[in-house]
Amino acid sequence: MLLHSQPSSRCLTSRTKESAFRRGICNKCKRGAKAMAQTIDAPAFDAPPAPLDPADESIASEDIGNVVAFEHVNLEVPDLEIARLFFCEGLGLTLDPSRIGAQRGGMNVLWMNVGKQQFHICKGPVAQKLPTPGSAIGLILPDLPAVAAQLEQLRQLIGNVRVTHITPETLEVIDPHGQCYMVHAHSQFPNFAADRGIAYLRLPCFVGTAAEIARFYNTLLGTPIREGQPMQAEVNMGHPGTKLIFQEREELGSTFSEKDVLSLFSGWHMAFYIGNFSGTYTRLRPVLFNNHPYKDKVHNFKDALKFHQYRFQDIVQLPPSGSVDGEKGVSLPMLYRISHECRSTAHPNFLRCLYNR
Repeated sequence: MLLHSQPSSRCLTSRTKESAFRRGICNKCKRGAKAMAQTIDAPAFDAPPAPLDPADESIASEDIGNVVAFEHVNLEVPDLEIARLFFCEGLGLTLDPSRIGAQRGGMNVLWMNVGKQQFHICKGPVAQKLPTPGSAIGLILPDLPAVAAQLEQLRQLIGNVRVTHITPETLEVIDPHGQCYMVHAHSQFPNFAADRGIAYLRLPCFVGTAAEIARFYNTLLGTPIREGQPMQAEVNMGHPGTKLIFQEREELGSTFSEKDVLSLFSGWHMAFYIGNFSGTYTRLRPVLFNNHPYKDKVHNFKDALKFHQYRFQDIVQLPPSGSVDGEKGVSLPMLYRISHECRSTAHPNFLRCLYNR
């Protein structure tokens, strides 16, 4: 006869614990199911958020359009060492340590980091500047007292540098070639998405043209624009918040020829990244140009894909259709000239990390 042994007290304790554990799980499941049943018909939140206030000027402060990001301004100067001293020792920018001469376009090219953006400074016969009168490159830098002290030391070394304290948070700086830089504390541009960078380019234009220039950018490049102030229009050039500010100047007048427009342009260029690369190519195709000193000549869209970019420079008055496709761009009245380097987001420099001191 086989006798079944009685389970030990230890076994009973283990089984009791296991049973209690399972009951606990079941009870939790029941409570969870009950809670879900009670909330299944509940709204996602009690009330929708407040609608936008049309009077609030900050509504569009973080909006961007087809131009995703503004990358650099390119200027030529006759003396690269003077430029290095001004940008690095004076303004406190950083000479890009991640690119050698061949990657920058040659030994006579300097790349200066300022936050997520750059200045490309090339050696040339004469200094290139933004048009006058009234132009300025607006910078945001983190330590204005230090910048002012550095520029004063630089002025004693090379001369031809002027610094004016406009407010405690704004410096006006004139470089050795006469280009104006307005240097601001970040507190003046709280929506600028970096502690330093190129906040704006202020560009003088002929009376009656600012709105039409902005319309060109808005229609063909898909950039948000703002025309709130008289005789001025702003173009949003994407991250981190750079603007082109076109200001009509009485000194330039309202009657002008193509020759007058060309007289404002010294050959400088700016580079930015666009989202709809093919669509923008189609809209800009009649005004794209290859008469530039760089290797990225574009004769068809395959060339554009090869170089991840294309260029245009003439800003023309758009016809009522808002399109220059199928029309000769040169026949449309020219309003302005800036050399634009339009890059796709597949460009190898897009989102490249830039070192800043």
